[in-house]
Amino acid sequence: MRRFRGGVIRSLAARGCDVTCLVPSPELTDWSGIPAKVYDIPLQRSGLNLLSDAKTMSALRSVMKSISPDLVVSYSAKPIAYGLRAAREAGVPRRVALFTGLGSYLRPSSLAAHLPAIIVKRLVVPEVRQATCVLCQNPDDLKYIRKAGWTSVSRSALAPATGVDLQQFSANPPLNLPSALFAGRLVREKRVHDFVQAAKLVRRHMPAAKFCVAGAPESIFRGCGNRTIQRWSRDGDVTFVGWQADMRPMYAKHAVFVLPSMYGEGVPRSGQEAMASGRAIVTTDWPGCRELIEDGVEGFLVPPRDPKAIADRLLTIFSDQESLSSMQSAARRRAELLFDLQVTSERLTSLILE
Repeated sequence: MRRFRGGVIRSLAARGCDVTCLVPSPELTDWSGIPAKVYDIPLQRSGLNLLSDAKTMSALRSVMKSISPDLVVSYSAKPIAYGLRAAREAGVPRRVALFTGLGSYLRPSSLAAHLPAIIVKRLVVPEVRQATCVLCQNPDDLKYIRKAGWTSVSRSALAPATGVDLQQFSANPPLNLPSALFAGRLVREKRVHDFVQAAKLVRRHMPAAKFCVAGAPESIFRGCGNRTIQRWSRDGDVTFVGWQADMRPMYAKHAVFVLPSMYGEGVPRSGQEAMASGRAIVTTDWPGCRELIEDGVEGFLVPPRDPKAIADRLLTIFSDQESLSSMQSAARRRAELLFDLQVTSERLTSLILE
């Protein structure tokens, strides 16, 4: 919550709002400097479980009735489905659905996600249709939900990217080493498999190139489990460093950030951080990801599911140090222009309070 919503919470408080956060496991977050009351809400992050989800709804109803808010903002699928329903039942007059990407269940990109998508949509869409405002972080998602009839033009708008603290994520010196980083959840839709395959292709031509993956293993049903990671590690083309609490040293060590995602991103936070850190980007020409860069300026856009295209672009970047340095500098400038946390938080606050 602090990392992704701390800026807008402070912005709301600065405008005189009393902010309350309903979050699972609040003890895991450093709340110092965050001007908000906090309630612990049981929430199973993924999957559907009747008993667990019933507990979530009960807790949300109880808190909504006790604090009687004037406005509720919910983001991501379950909080939108259950949070906005609880708010509606409690008579909250203003209810905002904020889509920080539609994810793999609301806009499935694989056959495996289609059945869960049917269930999730049946929970989410009715509440979105009754929300007083719907916000999306990229124009593709906004067009999608309008065309699907989830909302109208008058009740929906384009929201800014989440943004990053440009002082915390300061620009690193240009780095001309042939090195690339992937960071994120190791789920199928993030396409870490494409990154690993691209690494193998690059190292056939450039054995000194270094590739690194930062992220925790997932279940074998969702993505890359421990066995897959161990196998890839034995092959020797990619180094796995696990989940990292502080990504800044990882960005500093790698010249290019690669995100081959088809997940249904809003505007990927990891990409924003990498750009603020002064790193070139290779990412997919896919909703959300394509909002990060201008192709050929801060990096390159590649077709989804195309490890060879990733490898080709990386070889081009690694072979031209002047262009690499130019892209790294351009990435920082674009981050300052579009992803400054203070600016994005103020813009989002204005949309929420309209």
